[in-house]
Amino acid sequence: MTVFLYPHVFFLGLIYTFVVAMKKPVYTFVLFAVVFVYLVLRAIYVPLLHDEIATFFRFVHVGKFIPYYCEWSTNNHFLNSLLTYLSYKLLGDSAFAQRLPNLLFIPVFFCFVYKISLEIKSVLLRFIFILLLLSFHNFIDFFSLSRGYGISLALLAGGIYYTMKALRDNYSLDYFKAIILSLLSVSAILIMVNSFIIIIGILLINALVKNQGTIRIWWKQVTILVMLGIGPVIFVVIYLMDMNNVGRLDYGGMEGFWQVSVMNLTDLLVGTYSAYLNVLVAGLFGLILLLFIFFTFRNKKIELTSLILKPRWIFFYLLTGNIIGFVLENKLFGILYPEERTSIQFILFFLGALIFFLDEIPEQFKKYRYIPIIPFILLPVHFILSLNLSFSKVDTHNFNIPDSFYETVKSYQKPGDFPPTVQAYQLRIMRWNYHNFTKKGEQSVIHFSGYPSLDGDFQIVQVDEFPAWTDYYEILDTEKLSGAVLMKRKHFLKKIPLAKMDTISTPVVSDEFIGLGKGSVDTLGGTSLYFGFRMCIVSDARPFHAWIVVEVLDDQNNIVRYEYLPFDWYRTRWTQGDEPFVNGLLVQGIPQNSSIYRAYIWNIYNATFRINESNLEIFKLERDY
Repeated sequence: MTVFLYPHVFFLGLIYTFVVAMKKPVYTFVLFAVVFVYLVLRAIYVPLLHDEIATFFRFVHVGKFIPYYCEWSTNNHFLNSLLTYLSYKLLGDSAFAQRLPNLLFIPVFFCFVYKISLEIKSVLLRFIFILLLLSFHNFIDFFSLSRGYGISLALLAGGIYYTMKALRDNYSLDYFKAIILSLLSVSAILIMVNSFIIIIGILLINALVKNQGTIRIWWKQVTILVMLGIGPVIFVVIYLMDMNNVGRLDYGGMEGFWQVSVMNLTDLLVGTYSAYLNVLVAGLFGLILLLFIFFTFRNKKIELTSLILKPRWIFFYLLTGNIIGFVLENKLFGILYPEERTSIQFILFFLGALIFFLDEIPEQFKKYRYIPIIPFILLPVHFILSLNLSFSKVDTHNFNIPDSFYETVKSYQKPGDFPPTVQAYQLRIMRWNYHNFTKKGEQSVIHFSGYPSLDGDFQIVQVDEFPAWTDYYEILDTEKLSGAVLMKRKHFLKKIPLAKMDTISTPVVSDEFIGLGKGSVDTLGGTSLYFGFRMCIVSDARPFHAWIVVEVLDDQNNIVRYEYLPFDWYRTRWTQGDEPFVNGLLVQGIPQNSSIYRAYIWNIYNATFRINESNLEIFKLERDY
């Protein structure tokens, strides 16, 4: 009965019992192995997330991911894109193949976390450090996703470990390892640049303080820091500023560090808003600051530089340094505070700072070390309750599209006809087109510009968002986890022919823009149009990275409607003798002041290709509402 009245005491007892066994390292490795197997299974069975598929289509599939030579986007985490590209070329386009690079860094992360834990004197705190890091389900989940955060965290843990060694032993080789691993961490996730700068600064101070009178060693260490540290940092900072100037540092918020970074991160970690966890984080951060002040000034006989360069304090410097850095970047340059996953590194810094400071408490007060940890004892239980092989809470909205939705829509397409149109919220577009790509299907793209709307043949929606759907559509299928439904129109809208362009052909060209059709729409205001294509494309590019684009311009020559269909989302090879590509674009709600439409191919990388006897048909939808 006591167990149920005092669950905290019960779980603390369980943890302590387990800790006794953990004095043997083999049990730690068993724990690591269990978590590793679980993450491998998640990589196989959990459907790819929107951002993972976006990385695949925008950078991996096209093989364009080198900064300044690819699309501007924070979605492109260079090292992650590179390794995923290699995995894709070797193993194909499966979810496991794309996630394999991050999985391979799980042992790296475990190795360095274990090595760092050996710096903790208390066996109990050592185990708690490891257990808590592994108990944040949505933190450790990043190692099973093709996002780069797992790679970056593993490399950063290595950089921290060798920084601690360099501060203690002052070996130049440790400087080199710390800088290389930290640099690679930044190449996997650019937001780690603040941590890289902090590590460089700490090591630079250490080199200056500990090498007085030994110019040769000092010169070697400073050369490492300048060539492999400061130089790359300058490049990354310039690149980030250029990205900000083109408006692509666009993930985060301006409301304040606490609201954007801390509260959103705690929401991500437990899957919902938790006032309890936010208060706990604030209280423990205050405790960390108090312990830092206490340990800094309690012994005046120790030189201040020796205290500052104490290896065990590296986590505190990374924690507070990153907070100061993000605040300054926001105030000085208007850069957004990191949000959710982009502040995931704070979990490592916060736990590391807290555990190492608690470990500093003298033996005569050691019973007080564990009091701040008590609120965390339910984390392993939360981890167990979060176990699944179906979804990831990193995707906070769960915009998954099950196979059954795709196959149902596909069953309604008649051979040779244009595919039925599908409408949904914008963040479903990547999952839908990944079905097209992997299943060798050629269904319509997701049309999201007019969402919510009644024009599409099918809707993939949360039905309560737009009650009018129930009047014109019937539900065919339901995605159980999110409650999203596949709806089919009770009566498909009739397509009334307006125009047709036959025998569209070109010689071999590499122009950026190739026109397919142009005409007036000044009498079609308020209507919705469907542009149907039958295209025979031949290109040596693998893949052919180009779009079919339809845009509508108003009488002031402003673009008022813009729809696109990427060729490389459907096929990798476009060769002579292939079946014609039959597809189309839905352009909804033509504004009253519209003037003309333009249909063209945007050849993004100026690849050589030709068009063989293709055609374009334009229809007006006869609405029933």
